[in-house]
Amino acid sequence: MAKVLVYRDAGVPDASDASITRTLKELCRDTHDVQTVSSQVLAVAPWDTSTRLVVMPHIHPTGPDPWTRVYGLHSAQQRVTDYLKRGGTVLCLGQSLTWIDAALVPDGDAGRATLGQGHVLWHASPEPDAHAIEDLLRTASIRVRPVSPGSIPKRTCLFLASCSRPLLDACVSALRAHVTLSETAAYVTDASDTWKLCEDATHTASNNDEADVTRVVCVTQDQFGVVREATRAFDLAAYFSALASARATSAALLPWTPPRSFHFAAGNLIGYARVLKSTQTLLDSNPLMLGACPPGTTMFATQQVQGRGRGSNVWISPYGCLQFSTLVPLPLHIGNKAVFLQYLAALAVVYGVGAAYPSSRGRIRIKWPNDLYAHVAAPQDGSLCVVEDGVEKHFVKIGGILVTAVCHGDTFQAIVGCGVNCLNEEPTTCIRALVSDETVTQERCAGAIMAALESLVRVFADADYTFGPFANAYRDAWLHSDQPVELSDAPGEPRRRMVGITSDFGLLRTVPYDAPMRATDPRAWSAAPIPGAVDVQPDGNSFDMLRGLVRRKAA
Repeated sequence: MAKVLVYRDAGVPDASDASITRTLKELCRDTHDVQTVSSQVLAVAPWDTSTRLVVMPHIHPTGPDPWTRVYGLHSAQQRVTDYLKRGGTVLCLGQSLTWIDAALVPDGDAGRATLGQGHVLWHASPEPDAHAIEDLLRTASIRVRPVSPGSIPKRTCLFLASCSRPLLDACVSALRAHVTLSETAAYVTDASDTWKLCEDATHTASNNDEADVTRVVCVTQDQFGVVREATRAFDLAAYFSALASARATSAALLPWTPPRSFHFAAGNLIGYARVLKSTQTLLDSNPLMLGACPPGTTMFATQQVQGRGRGSNVWISPYGCLQFSTLVPLPLHIGNKAVFLQYLAALAVVYGVGAAYPSSRGRIRIKWPNDLYAHVAAPQDGSLCVVEDGVEKHFVKIGGILVTAVCHGDTFQAIVGCGVNCLNEEPTTCIRALVSDETVTQERCAGAIMAALESLVRVFADADYTFGPFANAYRDAWLHSDQPVELSDAPGEPRRRMVGITSDFGLLRTVPYDAPMRATDPRAWSAAPIPGAVDVQPDGNSFDMLRGLVRRKAA
């Protein structure tokens, strides 16, 4: 999904920035990923090739100007100006037009001008209304949604469901231990949310009737039909049936050795809400709910109003996106090896969906370290062009992975979050578009991904939490075999090639461009040190596939 970046740093009033960001998130829902960024991010991050619009709010200088400060080799001003001249689009509000080019003189209260190959949009008001911004963006052919009142939906009930009555009862009992009773209901006050327990699904509505309280409805297998209308966007019976079917065929269809151990099961207990804040926040910000959930518990949502990505990115998620977070406990002693979970989650999507829908095989790929891309016939805004076997191929983002962690005693509680576009072809493509010969459902995708993730975590434990058993599958799925790359913190150094992932700590392995080692060499995926190789940490790096650029993480 192409980005809309809103500048936020010293001199930008908080209220103005919040208002503009909120308006843009409403206009760009389903079409663009709206993020706020600092001058330092604009100066050093590889944002320009995946960004459709940069927004400059009205700036009131209050001291040293971060806009013109040089970070490393560039300033934010230089990077944005270069982006603009190469064909980008910048929206300037209030007096911020002068911060882009002092020679530009606005003609009227709003308009559009050409600078280099790009376009500058401006509006004289520091906070124009949504209709004015919508009109301006449309003049630059930026896809937006019409302004609509009440576009942020209200949260709905959370349905806790399982085919195992003991599993469901244990979770509810753990929550009940923290109950505060009122005259009519049982409440659990958690760190981020308040839960209202409703243990009989036959006597509850689907919507919340109290502000800032989420009703938790317990659903046993014999009650799936009772709540079918409230869960029509994610049919519980269809999901559990798909999970059972995927498990039955996983050993034959998944390209790694079947697990020896069976200590972990994914998706046997689930929570589903049509609308909630975030599946990730539900678990990692609510210790009472987290403590009540057994390993493998998975939270699903049709729509998130505070969906989370890497860094501070938050958005209202589009319809048709399968969104979930799964609880994966790991021993504390594995330390940095927990980074492999984002790789395993990506493999679960690629090979789980491939097992459920064979015609998708090879079309969903992994962009290191935690993005999912789909092969499309023609280039799009923000698409990647990769040359494989002499053939140019185009890929667009279809999903992403986020892993957060909470420590409990000697256990590392990892929460593996994922969003993958199943049914909505906007703004790039979706699984349904890749699989035209079969009926795609979110329930079948979810069951297949859970079965694959379960197998992956079991094999990961069998292998003492190393990546060796998955090297071949990951190499076949990722986009980077022998692709050129530069270390941007070593300007002038010859280009290198990406050849693998180290099996001990999950580092991206690069070698000199002319080195004989290739991605097909097992040593590229081993833990053994390789002369001339530079192994790069996945978290905290700046990595731009279009420019083949990677920055080593700062110490």
